Amino acid sequence: MNVTPLISVVIPFYRGEDLLDEAIRSVMDQTFRDFEIVLVDNNALLRTKEVAEEWALRLPDRIRIFHEPVQGVCSARNKGIMESKGKYVALFDEDDIMMPQRLEKQLAILEKHPEIALVTSYVDYVSHDGKKILSTSVKTFDHASANLIRAIFRSEPKKRDLASFHLTYPSTYFFSRELALKAGMFDVRFNPAYSDDVEFQTRMFSYGDFIQIPESLALYRRTSPEYEQKRNYNRKEKYFINHNKFLKVLYKNYWDWGKDAQDAIRRLRLRYLQNLGIWIISYPDGIKLGRVFLYQSIKEFPFFPEAWKFYLKSFFPRFLHPRLFWFSEFESSNMGDFEVTLKENLLSQPHHLKDQKIENL
Repeated sequence: MNVTPLISVVIPFYRGEDLLDEAIRSVMDQTFRDFEIVLVDNNALLRTKEVAEEWALRLPDRIRIFHEPVQGVCSARNKGIMESKGKYVALFDEDDIMMPQRLEKQLAILEKHPEIALVTSYVDYVSHDGKKILSTSVKTFDHASANLIRAIFRSEPKKRDLASFHLTYPSTYFFSRELALKAGMFDVRFNPAYSDDVEFQTRMFSYGDFIQIPESLALYRRTSPEYEQKRNYNRKEKYFINHNKFLKVLYKNYWDWGKDAQDAIRRLRLRYLQNLGIWIISYPDGIKLGRVFLYQSIKEFPFFPEAWKFYLKSFFPRFLHPRLFWFSEFESSNMGDFEVTLKENLLSQPHHLKDQKIENL
C-alpha cells in the first residue's frame, strides 16, 4: 500500500462487536487496493474495541485507530475524515457489508467527474444475522423529503441537476476529503444521531450535484426486531428533536431564497408535524397533544386538504385510531417525561422564520 493512499475508508465503531469484523473483512475484499481503513473508537464496548485492535495489529500499514471521546456519529465521522490521508473518503458503518467493487466503481465516477459533490449507490437490506436479503436495489429512504429538498434548490440561480439529489445511507457516501472539509463535515449539533445524514447531504448539494450508481454496492443491515422494540421510544424521541433542528437549519440557510424555497420548507415542516402528531396519538395519553401538533401542521398550509384530513381524523372514536393513523396498536405505556420535552422544545417555537430563534442551534 502507498504511504499516501488514494482512498480512506472511515468506520466509526461503538457496539458492532463481531459485526465490525465482518464489515472490515468486506472492505479488505475490495477489488481496488489503494486504500486505508480509519477506525474511530467512539467509546466502544470492550469486545468491539478488541476486534478493531486485532485488525490494526494484523495490518498496521493499512489500518489505523483513533479515539473520539465526544459521543455521537457526527463527531466520530468528523474525526475519521480529519485523520484520513486519502484524497477521497468512503464512509462505512460498523455493521454493514461492502460489496467487492464499491471503491473501484465510485472512484471511477469521481475521477471522471470531479465537479460532483457526492457519489452514492443503491443498497440491499439484509437481516440482522446477514442470512437473508430483505429488499434489493433500495434507492432512497425518504423519497418525499428528497423531492421537497430539491424544490428548495429550484430558487438557486446557477443551473443544477436537481434530479440528482437523493437521500440514502452513509455507508454508500463517497466524496472528496477536501470538499467535505470545506463544507464543514457533519454538524455535531446532531449528535448522537438522526437527521445528521439528511443535513449533510443537503449541505453537500450546495457544492455540487450528486451521482447515484444504479447498483447495490453495500448491504445495509436491519436491526433485530427485539433490539428495534427496545430502542424504539428513545430513537423516535431523538429523531423528532433532531429533525426539528434540521428544519431550523433550512430556515436559516434557505428561507431568503424565495417562494419556492419557503413553500418547500413549509411542506417539510407540515410532514414533520403530521408524523409527530400521529406518533404521539399512538400513546394512551397522547390524543390531546397529538391533536395540537396536527393542528400546527394546518398553519403551514391552511388550504392543504391532507392536513385537515389528519386533524379531523383525531376526533374519531379512539378505538379507530390505529387503523386511521396506520399503527398496529397503542403503545403500552404513557408518554412520561417526553411530553414535557416536546412542549419545551417544539410547541414554544413559532413556525415562521422571523420568529425562529436559530442563532444558538
